[in-house]
Amino acid sequence: MLPIGNITNILKLPIGVNMKGDIYMKNLKKMRISNNMTQEFVAQAMGISRSRYLQIENMKKEPGIYTVERYADFFNVSIDELIGREFPKKK
Repeated sequence: MLPIGNITNILKLPIGVNMKGDIYMKNLKKMRISNNMTQEFVAQAMGISRSRYLQIENMKKEPGIYTVERYADFFNVSIDELIGREFPKKK
């Protein structure tokens, strides 16, 4: 089981930064827009306020790891894809 906390603490990186910089928050916005969803719609689906969602999408706040999992499920992508994690190609 993963420790409770936000993804930054788990990865030991500053807020808004992951394996590929701020791509996680940018991916949220990209996925929302490509699915023709409003911020309000996603916020309601996640059970949070629109202002909280805006803080996440605008890199002001970072969600906990369980919320990241819920976003991945909501957008039907893997957590790796959502956070922009890439694995080295095997030779």
